[in-house]
Amino acid sequence: MSVRELILPGALSKMRVNDAHDPKGSLVFTIENKQGQSLMVVVDRAQYHMLSLYLADRLERSRGR
Repeated sequence: MSVRELILPGALSKMRVNDAHDPKGSLVFTIENKQGQSLMVVVDRAQYHMLSLYLADRLERSRGR
C-alpha cells in the first residue's frame, strides 16, 4: 500500500498523517480540533515501528483474540 496522506475525520478532531514532508521516512501527524487549533507530531522510523506494533496489538485485542 502506498499512501502519501491519510485523513481520519472524527467527531471532535481530524487527524492527518502525511509522510511527504520528511525525506528521512518520518511520519508527520497533524491533529486539528473543530475550533481550528492544531498539534503536529513527528514520528521517526524507530518510533513508527513501535507504534505499528502497538496498534496491531490493540486491534488484535479489540477483536477478542
